[in-house]
Amino acid sequence: MTEEIREDLWGEIIRRYFENPDTLYAIRRADGLLEDDHSPEVYFAEADEFFPWEADNLAAVKGPILDIGSGPGRMMLWAQDVGFDIVGIESSPLTAAVARERGARDVRVGRWQDLDTLLTPQENRFGTVLLMGHNLGLAGTLSGLEELLGLVHDRTVPGACLLASSIAFSATDDPKHLRLQEQMRTEGRYPGEMTIRVEYGGRVGPYFPWLLVEPDDLARVGDSSGWFLEGIDQSEEGHYGVLMRRIN
Repeated sequence: MTEEIREDLWGEIIRRYFENPDTLYAIRRADGLLEDDHSPEVYFAEADEFFPWEADNLAAVKGPILDIGSGPGRMMLWAQDVGFDIVGIESSPLTAAVARERGARDVRVGRWQDLDTLLTPQENRFGTVLLMGHNLGLAGTLSGLEELLGLVHDRTVPGACLLASSIAFSATDDPKHLRLQEQMRTEGRYPGEMTIRVEYGGRVGPYFPWLLVEPDDLARVGDSSGWFLEGIDQSEEGHYGVLMRRIN
């Protein structure tokens, strides 16, 4: 049976959840592993519902803010409420539309790779960059992470901070994850460079790369891209948030 591929299926899921909070979706890994109980709820969280590894670093924020992967606007709405100017970058047009309906004022549709066309030449004075919601994954690969951190470095002021989160892929004893990691090492690949897609209502999105990065590897790549890992807050399950500081 031919699969129906929807380019902005993620946006359809976000729209559906916005209208019906009982919505669940699935994530399928390229090796076939399916997790079918995901909820978009976390992307609509209010400030008092943020995960500790995110909330604990918010005191370091200074404006203006650049939010990459801004989703339906949870961090944008928080920033606006506390008085910061914030620009959101979101690759899903339908998700960006939901963010605007929720009150996010400046959401621009595009990928992080297109940052130089999404921002004007004058918009290079950001005091904070947000890559929350595990959005370090948007880099896709370690080389992509170096590119991403380099791009945002050039759009920030000296001393700017970068708040981000990810999952340490080593924090598991699940055989189905360990088998894939070992296979990737054998093939000379970084074990955190996943390929996944979302599935919902009999439809599928296209496969895309997603990065899970170990904190030590993030620190190493950050250092080569002009960012110092200043602080980390990690859960027992491997989720973590970091505060990085622009070196120069």
